Amino acid sequence: MNATKMVLLSAILAALATPVWAAPTTKPTNILIVEITTQSFFVTWSEKEAGDVTYTLVASTESSFNSILSSATLRNAASVVNRTTGTRVNGLMVNTRHWVAVYALKVGKDLSDLSNDKDNDFTLANPPSNLAAQVLEDAEVFLSWNANGNPSNTRYEVGFSSDNFTAYFSTPIRFNDNYTLTQTTITSLGGDTVYSFRVKARNEDTPKVATAYTLVVSTRTLLAPAPEIPTLTKIQEVSTTTALVEWKEKNSGYTSFIVSVSTSNADLAGTIVSSTVFADPNASSNKIVETTLVNLTPNTSYHASVRSVKPGTKTSDFSAPDSASTLVNAAAPAFSSVHATSVTVSWTAPLGGASGYKLQLSVQSDMTPVLKSSTVAAGITSVPLTGLTALTTYYARLTSFNPDDVATLSAVISTKTTAVPPPPPPQAQQPTLTTVIAITTASMTVTWKEKNSGSFDYIVSASTSDANLAGTIISSTTLTDAASDVNKITTATISGLTPNTLYHVSVRAVKTGFQTSGFSFPDSATTLAIVAPAPPDKPTFTEVTQKTTDTVTVQWKERNDGDITFKLAAALDAGDIAGTIVSSRTIQDSSSLKEKTAAGTILGLTPNTVYWVSVAASKDGINFSDFSSPDQAVTLASRPTDLTATKAAKTSYLLEWNTNNNSSDTAYELARSLDNFQTDISTPIPFSLNWTDDQAIVVGFVPGLTYHFRIRAQNQEGILTDYSETLQILAEPPPTSSSAAIVSNIAYLIADPLGVAHLVLNPKVVNDDATLYFSIDPLNNPLHIDPLKLQTAINSLREEKLLPGTLREFSLIVNNQLFTDNFNNPARLEISYAAQDPNKDGFLDGFQPPVRAERLGLWVLSEANGAFLPCPDSSVDTTKQIVFCFPKHFSAYAVLVDVRTILGVADSVAYPVPWRPNDNDPSNGDGSGITFDNLPSTGEITIYDFQGNIVKTLKLAGASQSKWDGRNEEGENVASGVYIWRLVSSGSSKTGKLMIIR
Repeated sequence: MNATKMVLLSAILAALATPVWAAPTTKPTNILIVEITTQSFFVTWSEKEAGDVTYTLVASTESSFNSILSSATLRNAASVVNRTTGTRVNGLMVNTRHWVAVYALKVGKDLSDLSNDKDNDFTLANPPSNLAAQVLEDAEVFLSWNANGNPSNTRYEVGFSSDNFTAYFSTPIRFNDNYTLTQTTITSLGGDTVYSFRVKARNEDTPKVATAYTLVVSTRTLLAPAPEIPTLTKIQEVSTTTALVEWKEKNSGYTSFIVSVSTSNADLAGTIVSSTVFADPNASSNKIVETTLVNLTPNTSYHASVRSVKPGTKTSDFSAPDSASTLVNAAAPAFSSVHATSVTVSWTAPLGGASGYKLQLSVQSDMTPVLKSSTVAAGITSVPLTGLTALTTYYARLTSFNPDDVATLSAVISTKTTAVPPPPPPQAQQPTLTTVIAITTASMTVTWKEKNSGSFDYIVSASTSDANLAGTIISSTTLTDAASDVNKITTATISGLTPNTLYHVSVRAVKTGFQTSGFSFPDSATTLAIVAPAPPDKPTFTEVTQKTTDTVTVQWKERNDGDITFKLAAALDAGDIAGTIVSSRTIQDSSSLKEKTAAGTILGLTPNTVYWVSVAASKDGINFSDFSSPDQAVTLASRPTDLTATKAAKTSYLLEWNTNNNSSDTAYELARSLDNFQTDISTPIPFSLNWTDDQAIVVGFVPGLTYHFRIRAQNQEGILTDYSETLQILAEPPPTSSSAAIVSNIAYLIADPLGVAHLVLNPKVVNDDATLYFSIDPLNNPLHIDPLKLQTAINSLREEKLLPGTLREFSLIVNNQLFTDNFNNPARLEISYAAQDPNKDGFLDGFQPPVRAERLGLWVLSEANGAFLPCPDSSVDTTKQIVFCFPKHFSAYAVLVDVRTILGVADSVAYPVPWRPNDNDPSNGDGSGITFDNLPSTGEITIYDFQGNIVKTLKLAGASQSKWDGRNEEGENVASGVYIWRLVSSGSSKTGKLMIIR
C-alpha cells in the first residue's frame, strides 16, 4: 500500500474513533420464535427503522441474557417500518429452554437496546439411538439406549409389540411417567414370544414435541418350565381312520394338550404319525377330557399319548401310552372262473391292507349253514373252491381282520355254477409237404398236401421267424376247398411281401366245429430284389425367376417324356449341391416332355442369403438324375421390426431392433427426424457404414426434443426393405438439469436447482409456448452443446478466468425445435457470486492481486466461434451479489473475472448517471458533461454505443479526472440512450454503463 493511501486510511480511522453523539436505533418489536429444530430457532420481528439496518439476534439460556449462547446477524439494506423480517440462530442446546431478543443498528445511529418483546421456547429433543434388548428370563427383557445428546431431564416413551406394531402394541413407559433414564426392564411378558421394542423422546415445550422412534429391535423371550404330564391315557373307540382318546388333566387354567399317536411304543416322539391339539380354557386337576384323532391308516396298531402345553412354556413329556388297532376296510369279493364244479373268489386288498381273511361259502343267502370255510393269509387275494354241484347257486362272504383280530364283514355275493361242458370238437389234420414253387419281389406261390376230407379252409402264412411262426406272421391268405381230400395237392399265393427278404411259409387247416390244426412244417425262400431302373436325363437351363425373403421360384427345361418327379433344391455351395442342400421340394409332372419349360418354388429359406438352386429328375421317385447346372439367388432381406430405445448416457440412447431372421451380414440403415420425416431427415447409420448388429448407440440428443426413428435393411444385391414402424423418443434431460414450461404471453422468474442462477423471461420472448431446460453441470451433463467444445473455449481464456460454480447451459425447445434465433424481447439472466465473497467485503476470495466483485462480467459461449463473448449489458449488483445481463439467445453462460484487474483501475468512477444536460438541476452536474474520476495516470477511456460501435476515445495524460461532453468523434451531440465505457490502463480494465437523457 502506497504512502498516500496509508495517510488517507489513518484519517478515516481517526474520524471513526472521535466520539460523535447519535440517536439510538429504534429497537425491534414482536419477537416471535416461528420454527424450532434441535439446535436452532427461526425468529421473526417487526422492523422499526427504515433504510439500511443491521439486526443482531441473540439467544441465551437465561431470561436476563447475562450470557449469550449464540447470535446471528442480518443486514437489511432496505428496512421498512412495521415490516416483518427474520433470521435463524444456530448453535443452541438440545431440549433446552432458550430466550431470544434482537438488537438493531442503523447506519448513522447508535445500537438499539435489546428488544423488550423477548420470546422463549424449548429446542427439540434428539431421537434416541442404539436401542438394545437383552432377554433376562421368560417374562422379562432389559432395554438400553443412547440419549443421543439429549440432556438428563429428557423424557422417554417405551413401547413394545408382539406383531411388530402392526395392530397390537403396549406402552409400559409413557411420557407422563416422567421417565428420564436410558435403560429399563420390561416385565410380565409372555414366554417364547417375539417382542418388538421402540423408544422416542420429547422436549419440554408446550405443546410438547415428540421425536421419531428409534429403529425397532426384536427379541424372543425364553420358555417357562413345562406343565404337569397328563395321566390315564386311554383309547376308547377306533374306526378305520379315527381313534377317540381320553385322559386326565393335571393342570389348572388355560392349557393345550397335544394328543399324538405313534406306530412305535418305544419311540413316541420319533414316530408320531398323527396329532391334534385340544385347548381347554378351564383345565383343572383330575378333569377327564377326550378328543378324536383323524386321518389314521386302517389296519394299523397305534400307541396314543398326551402332552401338556401352556402359553410361553415348554411342552411336558408324553403320558403313559395306550394301544389299539384301527379297523380294516371291508374287502369286496367277486366270483371269477365259474365252472360246473368249481368257482374262484377274488378280491382287492383294502386300503391299509388286512392282517388276514376268512372266506365262507354257503347255498343259503344268510350263510347258514357254511359249506366251506378257508382262512387266508394277508398276502393272498384269490381262493379256488372245488367239489361243487353244476347249475347250483352259491353264496360267499369275506371277513377281514385287523392286528387285534377285530373282524370286518363284506357283503354277501352269489353266482350259479354252469352245466357240465360238452366234449371238445375234433381237431383238423395238419397239412404236409409245404413247398414254395414261385417267387416275385412281393409274393410267393405255395403248394401243400391236404390231410382232411370234406369242406376245409387253409390259412397260408409267411413269417420272418422259423422259431415262432405264430408270433411273427407278416402276411397270410385263406384258401377254401369245398372238396378237400387226403393227400390232395393244393396251391395258393401270399402277397404283400417285402423284396429281398427271407420268409418261412406254412399252412394250417380250419373248419367250423373243428379245432384249428397246427402249422405245417415250413418251407423257406427269399423274395426277389427290386432292380432300380436307370435315372432319367437331368433337366437343363435352370433359372431363378422370383425371390422373396424365404422363397425362390425357379424354372427349368425338362428332358424326359412321361410321368416324371422333379426335385428342386437350394444349396449353399455351387460346387457341391447334394452335400449342402438346405431346402428342397418335389414336383410331379405326369406329362413331362422334352424341351418343356416347368417352374416351382423352394420354401423355408433364410432372408438375405446366397443360395445355389438346381433341379434333378426321377421316374420312380427314388432314383434321381444329377442336378442341373445351378443358378445363383439372393433372398430379400426381412423388414426390421420392434424398434425400441433405452437411455444409455447423458445425451445418447441405445436403439435395438428385431432382425426378423436376417442373416448376420445384413446391413441396416437407421434414419432420424425431428418432424416425423416430413422435411428433416438425418442418417446416423447409413448403409455405407455396413452396420450389421441389431443395436446401436445414437448420440447428440437435445433434451425436450421429440425424435422419430425408423430402420430398414438391404440384401447383398442392394435391394431395400420397407422401413420399420416409426419410433418416437422424447429426449430426457440429464440428471443435473431442470426444466420449466413457458407460456409465450406470460412473464417468468426461474431459478436453477442450486439457486445460483435466476432467469427472468418477459412476455413474448418467443411467439409460441416453449419448454426451458437448464443444466448446472454442462461439462459433465450437457443439454446440447458439445462438452469438448465448451472445455476448449474455457481453456482458451487468457485475460479472463471462469468463476467456479457459475457455468450454466440453457436450451429453449419451441415446436419440437431447438430455438437458436434471437429473442423477440430481451431476457434477464442473474448469476450469484456470493459463494466467492462470503464475507461480503466486495473482494473475491482466492485472487492475487485482489479483484473487486464489481469487475465481474457475464459471458456467453459462441458455438460458431468456439469462444466466450461478453453478454450484452453485463453488470454487477454488489448489494445482491449478482452479475446480470440481457441475453438475446440461449447457450452456455458463465461469470468471468478479468484476472488483470487490480485496485487502481477499480477505483475509477463516472457521474452523473443518468446525465440530463438540459434540466438545469445542479445535482446532475454542471451541464458540461459526464465526469470520470479517480483515473490512473495513463491509459484511455473508450465509449461504445449499445451496438458495440466506438463513439468516443479519451486519452489519459496524468490527470485524475476527465470529462466527456456527450459528443462523438465528429463533434456531434449523441442521442439519448445507454452507452458503455471501458477504461484500460497498464493491463487492467474497468467497464461501466452511462445513460444520457436529453
